[in-house]
Amino acid sequence: VGNGPATSYRLPGARGTIGFITPVTEHFCDDCNRLRLTADGQLRPCLLNDSELDLKEALRGGTDVDGLIRLLRQAATLKPEQHRLDQGLAPGIRPMCQIGG
Repeated sequence: VGNGPATSYRLPGARGTIGFITPVTEHFCDDCNRLRLTADGQLRPCLLNDSELDLKEALRGGTDVDGLIRLLRQAATLKPEQHRLDQGLAPGIRPMCQIGG
């Protein structure tokens, strides 16, 4: 808890910790409660899936609080049960540096 899906380690005498996320050998999708907002206003329900909702367009179009809540709920329902990295299927629309992962 606190480090998300990372397993953290501290070397003796070290100032900080280092964490590793191992998404292929240890699936964490069923515990994931994160949504990501890209720099261009797309809401991604899953870092490892190409689904996106256009939050920027909705906000610029005058979406009210209830509309925003509906979009967030929709994003939550789009979260897949599990990624498919172990099957060689990785997201392809954006490089990770554009997603914020």
